[in-house]
Amino acid sequence: WTSVTPSDHILFGGIGPMYTNYNDMFVYHDATDSWEAIQTTGDKPEPRYGHAATEHEGGLLLFGGAYCESLSSCSFYNDVRLFIFSTKEWQLVDIKGSYPNPRVGSSMQLVGYTAYIFGGATKDKIFGDLLTIQPDETVPQNTIMYGAGMTEGVAGRNVRFFLQTRDSFLVNR
Repeated sequence: WTSVTPSDHILFGGIGPMYTNYNDMFVYHDATDSWEAIQTTGDKPEPRYGHAATEHEGGLLLFGGAYCESLSSCSFYNDVRLFIFSTKEWQLVDIKGSYPNPRVGSSMQLVGYTAYIFGGATKDKIFGDLLTIQPDETVPQNTIMYGAGMTEGVAGRNVRFFLQTRDSFLVNR
């Protein structure tokens, strides 16, 4: 679940018994301790679970995930979607440059105006990369740039980060 306001938290999708994949959406209201189903419009994401999401300007930025019919039959996504909370509308976000690899189980955090996506996996790969997406004011609204970062960089003040270039099993790079 992802908080879009201090008191409203969105739950999107998931997987249930017998590999039932969902793309429905609910909001939990702290003030009333209640759940509300949200009817959405626009370019709604396919049913999925294990996607990464974060709040973005009062909406929900969503990346990746998977749709599984069984343990051996999964489809992985690498799309970026934006849910606009005020209008209840989904938008497919255009990506400039190359798309990141499809994956499930990554994490996403918004820092300032940049969303950082870390890690994830497919059936046969584990990712240890750090991706960034951020709005680009020189292109149409809701277009998000994708960047792969560098092998070494500086994050903030007196903090150094390194990107993993091989997974723990040493097989994916």
